[in-house]
Amino acid sequence: MILLKLLSKIYLFVINRINSYYDKFPPKSVSFPVICVGGIRAGGSGKTPLTDWVIGKVIEAGKTPVLFSRGYKRKSTQTEIVPPDCETSWQAVGDEPLMLKNHHKELWLAIDANRKRAEKKLRTFGLKNIVGIMDDGFQHRKFPRDLDIVIITPNDLTDEVLPLGRLRESIKSLDRADVVVSTKHNEELGIRNAELKDKLCFVNFVSLEFVNAVSGERKTAFDGDILAICGIARPQRFIESVESLTKKNCETLIFSDHHRYTDSDYKKLNSASQAVLVTTEKDFVRFDIKKTENPKKLWYLYYIVSIDAESEKFLSDKILEVCRSRNE
Repeated sequence: MILLKLLSKIYLFVINRINSYYDKFPPKSVSFPVICVGGIRAGGSGKTPLTDWVIGKVIEAGKTPVLFSRGYKRKSTQTEIVPPDCETSWQAVGDEPLMLKNHHKELWLAIDANRKRAEKKLRTFGLKNIVGIMDDGFQHRKFPRDLDIVIITPNDLTDEVLPLGRLRESIKSLDRADVVVSTKHNEELGIRNAELKDKLCFVNFVSLEFVNAVSGERKTAFDGDILAICGIARPQRFIESVESLTKKNCETLIFSDHHRYTDSDYKKLNSASQAVLVTTEKDFVRFDIKKTENPKKLWYLYYIVSIDAESEKFLSDKILEVCRSRNE
């Protein structure tokens, strides 16, 4: 514990020095507005569903959305610019960008750990009317942004920085956010509520239904046994969602976040041929359906962002303001 505390202090010192530098020397703006959706916690906190919602709002505003992402755990290291009408794979762009592309037919992908390099290559396409959406980019301060949206959970307010805790940087960093999105309401936010209240809005992620991998059929319950499979940062939340929606206990098969499914994994899935197989949508885009013996038994859980009217207006107004902020 003493060693972890010492390492956390060293880590925080380095992060604070980096942030001090960018506070003094912010990056030069690009030719289009950029909305960043990020967090301060390592691992899952709802950034991707929130990014999905933001992309929808950018499209509603009549803009061309471009997702800037590193494409975490993809196999390729090349810069990938993927127009809406082009096919791609999770190996090339990452599972979350591919999932978002499947949701929004208008979405462009700009995939590179170096977002500035991706932006430079994007310029060669001559796009107009762009709004960039940077996924999980709150700590990526080399790339400019016009709006910083940060999602937190109440636990973040009392957690420690890495490696002692799960925070990438201290709670103090929320001061530079333009919008703080919480999954709980005011009374549960704790000691920093007074400082955050003018930039707070509240969302919930609701498990809505299961979608069949082959037919696209949608349902909320199953007759037989259920095997829940996932390789995500917070698997328990997925398991609880499955059991809450189906009103049944399920068997589980859990892997590490962004797991690459192997032939051995498919053998395990196929051995459970009598069970209904349910997974996350993020896992589903990494599945090789051809390796499943009965793909009709495979379903993924579909989530939506639920947001109250007041919070939706607050966040929508912020996004619309950015969309209107610059004419190319």
